[in-house]
Amino acid sequence: MVMNRKPLAAVAVGALLVTVAGCGGGSSSGGGNDSAEGTKGGTLYHLTERSTEHTDPSRTYVGRDIFNFNRTVYRSWVSAPVTTDEKEAATVVPDLATDSGTANADKTVWKFTVRDGVKWEDGKPITCEDFKYGVSRNFATNLDGGPKYAVDYLDIPKKPADAVKTILGKRRRRIDVGRITVDGTERCFTVACGIGYDAEVMDKTTPPQKLRWGKLAYLANAVGQADELHAVKHVLTIDGTRMETEASQVFVANQGKMLPIVAPRRKIRPDDGKLDVIVVRASGALPALLAGWDAMVQEDLGNTDSGRVFRTQAREIEIETEPGRLVEVDGSVIGSTPVSIKVDAKALIVLVPK
Repeated sequence: MVMNRKPLAAVAVGALLVTVAGCGGGSSSGGGNDSAEGTKGGTLYHLTERSTEHTDPSRTYVGRDIFNFNRTVYRSWVSAPVTTDEKEAATVVPDLATDSGTANADKTVWKFTVRDGVKWEDGKPITCEDFKYGVSRNFATNLDGGPKYAVDYLDIPKKPADAVKTILGKRRRRIDVGRITVDGTERCFTVACGIGYDAEVMDKTTPPQKLRWGKLAYLANAVGQADELHAVKHVLTIDGTRMETEASQVFVANQGKMLPIVAPRRKIRPDDGKLDVIVVRASGALPALLAGWDAMVQEDLGNTDSGRVFRTQAREIEIETEPGRLVEVDGSVIGSTPVSIKVDAKALIVLVPK
């Protein structure tokens, strides 16, 4: 599976920053003088509240580790500056490339030139083939650990021969990208974001659980925490229309499944120019179970007969809660409400099976 994209900083960096490891550089997450000149050698201390699940960029699942390693260990064509200026932080700069890339007229092909003299720590030169290999591992079907969203939701063939056919067939499909602003920072997502219970479950799911059980670890924690599920006041502004409701979970999806295995009866399409908004009104284990079933079998937009689930589609969504709720994006908790969400239609091009 090959992904080409519009100049979306967060999407581009997310794909490119997992390519080359072992070249050093960057600053530690513990602060310090950002303007100081770097020196060769030394020891990097990485202090975290949890154990680090993996140092392989394609097997790293937690957003905190991805971010810290991108700044301190991994190297790529481009990088995001470490700065408190939001506009500057969202503007990629060259790293191992000579510039931030050039694109063709419709932004479907990007070209990078590797700087002269860049080497691995053993002295061997870094080549374009190294970058090609690094990007390809994002879509590998034989890796254990790490996020598998691209493989699962883009239907990447698991057999090597079928994967090769997909690449050679070059059937392109444009899909939407969501943009979410939390605590003044805008991020992109291709799968979904969750506000409330969903984010709380992800926050409490540890790296060892994810490495051992994969996505089933989320399901196990969701069941274990169901008694703690409770509804709070939500104010949603959906394409300019304001509504107030009590909810335990708001799910804004671009594609994918509501459960690790089962897809909802009404499909969530990644190419319709809209985001699906699913509001769950439930408190306690049994109401949550019933609400989950309602969401799975719902066929039409609006409220379910039970009133436990409301579903609509929108291009722009604003969500406020009282009290504040955790927010997760594509599996990583990034902050808390309020949030502002919008869709960037047809912003990403992927190769798909015929």
